[in-house]
Amino acid sequence: MITQDTDPDTPHPVPFGVQLRTLRERAGLTQEELAERAGVTAHAVSALERGIRSRPYPRTVRSLAGALGISATDRAALLAASLPRPRTAD
Repeated sequence: MITQDTDPDTPHPVPFGVQLRTLRERAGLTQEELAERAGVTAHAVSALERGIRSRPYPRTVRSLAGALGISATDRAALLAASLPRPRTAD
């Protein structure tokens, strides 16, 4: 599972785009190859990875996860990262 730790006792979720890029690179795919396998455009993959589009449709997340062939744990983390985060009081 992909997590980002700034405090060793508190794992922080990694943004969707960072997770997607990490998983894509781990799979050895280019943005174009992932896009073709997932049935989306390379522009969409690029926008997601750069955080320009940070809330993809659940169907898009499932397509990307399937195209990446990732574990159930990574799939769940990717889906969770695509959901809106609750606001916290600072």
